[in-house]
Amino acid sequence: MERVYKGLWIATGTGLLSLIGGYDYLFSTLVLFMVLDFMTGIAAAAREGKLDSRVSGWGFARKLGTVVVIILAVRLDCLAAGAWPGYEAAIQHGLSLRTAALFSYVSGEGLSILENLGRLGVPLPGPIRKALIKLGELSEGGSEHG
Repeated sequence: MERVYKGLWIATGTGLLSLIGGYDYLFSTLVLFMVLDFMTGIAAAAREGKLDSRVSGWGFARKLGTVVVIILAVRLDCLAAGAWPGYEAAIQHGLSLRTAALFSYVSGEGLSILENLGRLGVPLPGPIRKALIKLGELSEGGSEHG
């Protein structure tokens, strides 16, 4: 029976990795930033006396929604690779909807972490903030992020 459970875990993990386009450095950075944002958000809310489990729950749901958008981007990349000649080569070079979505979310999570740290009284390093804003601009094709 233990082999069956291991097999189910392996199949589930493989399926999830396929849905998110693999667990590469960019996706692992997003996961790390999501965890740090969640933790710093809770710490900042606790410091301000505004800790609310409903708000935290919705924050977690929003992060799950982010993963759903990544899954959509991966599926759209797969469709595009089959429909447009040359798109598959672009994906191999990191030029994909998945990459753009991940850059966008990483920059947003990073800015949120810095905001939370500011609420906690931590001095904010300007170059890191500028790098996150630039990353967001690149992912949005030049739009401003704040």
